[in-house]
Amino acid sequence: MDQSRPNNGLRLAGITLFSALALTACGGGGGGANPDVQANPQSVYSAYTAIETRSLDATGSKTQLQVVDLRNGVIARRYDLPAAFSPGEYPSPSWVTIFQANVDADGLGFQQTGASQLALVQSGKLMLLDLNGTTLGTARQLSAATDVCGVDRRIAYLSADGRHAWLRIVTAGVDHDCSQSADNVMGLVSTDMTPSDAPVASGLSSGLSIAAVLRDKAGQSQNLLVLDRDRHALAVYSNDLKTLRHDVPLNGQPLAGTEAVRVLVDSAVSYQQGLLQVGAKVYLADWSGAVMTLSQPIISTLRYPLVNSQPPVAIAGNNRFYVGDGVQGYAIDGSGQLLANFTFPAERGDIVEIAATNHGVLVNQTIVSGSGGGGSSSAAASASTAATVQAAVATPPVSTLWSVNGNTAQYFELTHSNGTAPFYLQSVRGDTLVFSQASGVNSIWSAVYKASATSSFALQTVDTGVQLVDAVRNPHSRAGTYQVDKLLWCKPTSYVIGCANGTLTTYSFSTEHPTPVGTMAAADAFTTGSKLFGVRETWTGRNSVLNLIRFGTTGYSSDLWMLNPDTGNSLQRLTPLP
Repeated sequence: MDQSRPNNGLRLAGITLFSALALTACGGGGGGANPDVQANPQSVYSAYTAIETRSLDATGSKTQLQVVDLRNGVIARRYDLPAAFSPGEYPSPSWVTIFQANVDADGLGFQQTGASQLALVQSGKLMLLDLNGTTLGTARQLSAATDVCGVDRRIAYLSADGRHAWLRIVTAGVDHDCSQSADNVMGLVSTDMTPSDAPVASGLSSGLSIAAVLRDKAGQSQNLLVLDRDRHALAVYSNDLKTLRHDVPLNGQPLAGTEAVRVLVDSAVSYQQGLLQVGAKVYLADWSGAVMTLSQPIISTLRYPLVNSQPPVAIAGNNRFYVGDGVQGYAIDGSGQLLANFTFPAERGDIVEIAATNHGVLVNQTIVSGSGGGGSSSAAASASTAATVQAAVATPPVSTLWSVNGNTAQYFELTHSNGTAPFYLQSVRGDTLVFSQASGVNSIWSAVYKASATSSFALQTVDTGVQLVDAVRNPHSRAGTYQVDKLLWCKPTSYVIGCANGTLTTYSFSTEHPTPVGTMAAADAFTTGSKLFGVRETWTGRNSVLNLIRFGTTGYSSDLWMLNPDTGNSLQRLTPLP
């Protein structure tokens, strides 16, 4: 996990509406167009959450999943987990939380209400634990799958309450060894399966892959959009994946079966519409019943057309879609017509983030591995009379922030990074943006800035030398995008020891004021460093948990804490663990 940025609320999370694969950690998208919605009190949320802990001592290493009772601040249950394939991967692929939500009356948004179920790997089997009640029951086995290595964090929700969903799993091959991935097998498992049900085959070159959930206004799935790799076809299937309803015509375009098929963004005006990527092409997809229709290709040259490739970034708002792919930006109206195509300087890298402003979109262009760099960078601005032309720079900056008029494709540079660290957008509300830039050893520490997305820019420093822990998101979402209400960060007293002795603070974007929520326990004599991880479920008005991993001379251990981001001095310690 990149410690220089929290789980960013400018990205998809939880349960999306039209699209199938909801990223419980992060996804693509952006914007600050959501209205302020008062968060519900803790009592209306589910009682439990889960967080992973790790330790290493003379007896060996241990990875555990702690199920925390958010009402009382106690650890209600713990499970031993398989060791992560990659020691630096956090959280491990051995578990995933399935969320629940209440859908808005118009079907275009939802209110996140917390965890519904927890899927986890135990003794090579996939188990499911109900988190929806006031007490915990017994985890039950899902499917007949054995040698389960992990479960994907992308979930196809069949119901808004999180009771019915499809999960994607990886199982070991004939060698029964998860670490030897060459023969590992992928499959789909439903939360409705019994221990005798076989997973549905879902490989990268064969089987079925769910691309989208075709749902009703209440958030209940009616059918599934599927890439049928065995038939090289895009098709609508029943929710149980047993009945073929309808093949989706692609205007004569043949499918190889290895294409990326995914919804890039939901429509902001229709729950039966969204932008769909099929290989190198982007279509406006509409559906009714079991029939899906696609527009003519709006974009035909996406850089990454294959499965498991990096998707373009996309947002929706005000009956518009905006897509960023490499150095190309696109503005598309609600009927699928291309309004504008804007091109940014190639030497400045890729479009990695976009967000809606009062006057168009904000674009973060960053040099990432394999993109941009080299040569000289000229001053960049379109012919807009409002454009402020920036001075030319001899070396292309790592990140550049652009303000774009979505109607005319005119844009101008707001600022670019001075140094080797990129920018990360944290919040965009109207024309006010908050962004961060990493610094320090291993880019753990960050500076946070506030500015205007207009030509005035008006840069202000919010704070420096902080470790960003989590984005505090409003539980209400529109078009699959959350609004970030606050940032949660740690201010250490020692950069060597880190947050083990630091003060936690939330910074509100509406009031523009920080609120201290507590101080971590002082580091002991054996602590040589620390890393602080958010559970990536930090919501306005709701209790959340954090994992502080302390590194020592002989190993490391986890320290769990609970807080309410809206309440000052609410931090309380849940550990040490036995």
